[in-house]
Amino acid sequence: MTSRCLGFPIVVSEALGVHTVRVLTTLLTGIFTLAGVTTGVLLEPLKAVFAARARARNDRADRCARLVEAAMTSRAISLELNRLNRQGGSQADIDAAVGQYRRARGEIRQVVATLHLYGPDNLATSADRLRSADRELRARRFDGDDADSLIDVDAWPTTVVAAAEKLERAVFAFTVDARKYMR
Repeated sequence: MTSRCLGFPIVVSEALGVHTVRVLTTLLTGIFTLAGVTTGVLLEPLKAVFAARARARNDRADRCARLVEAAMTSRAISLELNRLNRQGGSQADIDAAVGQYRRARGEIRQVVATLHLYGPDNLATSADRLRSADRELRARRFDGDDADSLIDVDAWPTTVVAAAEKLERAVFAFTVDARKYMR
């Protein structure tokens, strides 16, 4: 009997031919299966480590994004509260803004605490600077009019503008630090 393997003719006796081919096929299948399973078993711990690092990086990125969103929301609402206070906004508008402001500041506190818990320390320190700038804006959010804002009702007092700009700079500094840990 003549058979072909990879295009080359192989002469096998009739009695041993079929049996030998079955045994060789089974043996090769077993060897390749064993090699695949062994490789999988050896690589599984590495896959788990890489997956855990990717999850941690994604969690850190989510926390950083939440902090940036909360800080910018807090900044916008602080400026709105200042405007409502100076222009005599309705109590319903002020109450709605205060509710949003408290939620944003609560989110800031929560994310900063989480960054302190999970680290890295440089990012937690940067988040503290951001929170400090937010506190400074909070202390200024009801400052009254100065000479420039009396002319333009929509212009904020210089102390409020300075505090808002400091918060914005702190947010941008935080994002620069955060990007280092997301790559």
